[in-house]
Amino acid sequence: MNHRHIICIASILTVTVGGLTTTWAAKPPAPVVALAPGGQKIEASLAAQLASLKTELSTSVPAVDEANKSALLAAKEAVKKAKAETAAAQQQLGKIAGAAGLVGHRKNKWIAGANKGIAAAEAALKKATNDTERDAANKDLAKWQDNLKQGQEALVKAEADLAAVKADEAKHAKALAAAKAALADATAKESSAAKALLNSAAPFIASDKLDAKLIPCVLLANATPRGLAEF
Repeated sequence: MNHRHIICIASILTVTVGGLTTTWAAKPPAPVVALAPGGQKIEASLAAQLASLKTELSTSVPAVDEANKSALLAAKEAVKKAKAETAAAQQQLGKIAGAAGLVGHRKNKWIAGANKGIAAAEAALKKATNDTERDAANKDLAKWQDNLKQGQEALVKAEADLAAVKADEAKHAKALAAAKAALADATAKESSAAKALLNSAAPFIASDKLDAKLIPCVLLANATPRGLAEF
């Protein structure tokens, strides 16, 4: 499906159902920004332009088979839902990977580093030839022994945290596989529904006579007059 096909479908949905609130135009809600008088005028002007374009296009946009339209919108909602479920499952598995990484850090960095420091301090203590050198080596040894104790305590906690999140690993892996399968199925249905809509409006889509109105209509409908005025 090329960009022009998307614009044509978007224009049909914009005119017939009020807008393309679908996965093509999905975006998080933006915070409300108070408009200055100049911005309010821009919003009003763009809203009037959008209303005018919709009115003009409503007489030219072909009637859409309700079954095709409903199938496309339902498929898009299914894609959106499957994407959210995929992301959620991946996030949970990511927590397990993060917890495993923390255990590795405690073992291979913290504790290993402390043991290395202890070995160096003990070697320095053996080589010490006076009280000053022995005191310095003992202080260094005590520091690394304390660091080792802290690392071991941190490892116990990290291992417990890993065990807690890993208990549900199989469940999250199953959920991810199911979400990916649902996403593949929904995407295929979305493509099929879009093609059916394109076929039902083939003469309209084949002509480029209304492109100069279709493009700004779709842009205004999805960017919204308010959003453009804020920008």
